[in-house]
Amino acid sequence: MLRRNTTEKYRKYTQATLELAFAKIKNGEMTLRQAARLYSVPKSTLNDKLKGRVQLRAKSGPMTNISNAEEDRLESWLLKMSQIGYGQTKRELKSTVKKILDEDQRTTMFKDNLPGCDWFERFLARHPKISERCGEALGKERAVLNTEKIDTWYHEFYEYMTKDSDLEGKGLEIFGDPRRIFNCNESGFPLSGKTEKVLAPGGSRNVYQLVVQQ
Repeated sequence: MLRRNTTEKYRKYTQATLELAFAKIKNGEMTLRQAARLYSVPKSTLNDKLKGRVQLRAKSGPMTNISNAEEDRLESWLLKMSQIGYGQTKRELKSTVKKILDEDQRTTMFKDNLPGCDWFERFLARHPKISERCGEALGKERAVLNTEKIDTWYHEFYEYMTKDSDLEGKGLEIFGDPRRIFNCNESGFPLSGKTEKVLAPGGSRNVYQLVVQQ
């Protein structure tokens, strides 16, 4: 008994040829029968597309839980959040998807509408602009720092060192004593602990994550 090769493709046309056949019919260049024969697309398939019963770019198989447009918006949101220092974690992305599904009262294959690790891995594969990165902890004080604040600090410091009565006019003398100049630019005590991996643009050199120090 001959068995059917299970690896054989169940259709002999591509999405591109389907769209071309669809366009030829819509423009009146071909009849349904002619387009079906020339592009090897079943007449029933073309008819369903023309009648609007099935979307032109609809995919076979079970419906996706999140539409392509929604995934694109999630991608844009993740990139923007990373840009302002609020990179979202894997857990936060999955919770956001659950919130969308719950508010829309959708029934999905996810347990309690919460996507699993498999969905997350496929999401990253569909959106190569995003990757999981180890974020560098960035405290609020560093995040809001700018040139104006730095200039203001040095100006007030100079005013204090030159005019404060407790220093008796000797405040600036410390700058002439190298033993009293310390470089602490790269020194510090991290109080926030380790950061989680966050979703950020792939290939970016620096990924920051704002933290609230207790």
